[in-house]
Amino acid sequence: MKILQSFSQYSGAAVGSAATDYLTFWLVLSLTGIPVLAQAIARISGGLLSFMINRKWSFRRETPDRILWDGGRFLALYAVSYSLSIGMFIFLTEQVGYAPLTAKIISDSLCFLFNFFAMKHFVFRTPKDKTLNPDENAPV
Repeated sequence: MKILQSFSQYSGAAVGSAATDYLTFWLVLSLTGIPVLAQAIARISGGLLSFMINRKWSFRRETPDRILWDGGRFLALYAVSYSLSIGMFIFLTEQVGYAPLTAKIISDSLCFLFNFFAMKHFVFRTPKDKTLNPDENAPV
């Protein structure tokens, strides 16, 4: 049941992040006419919002002392997800011939579930092994 609640909240956060991402994509594409640049900038803006919302709301990480830990893990996930998204986008637009918006929808959709499970089990998980986060049980 808890995973369902997290997934529902993650999905809500994803809607806000996606809205930011797509608005930025459209704006940058309209201004520059460069689809890959628009996708790159859009993914960064959506990613920043995603981290802030998911950290606080979806995965209930309230303590400010873990923001660097969470942020570092989020950046690692984001680098992988960003590379997958950009790679799929380039493949779909340049090799398959899809329109930029169609390619964006497909590449973003494929990253959606991957990102949820990676955030739940890697980014915002509470380590049980002290070697994973030596400061976990440090006195406050």
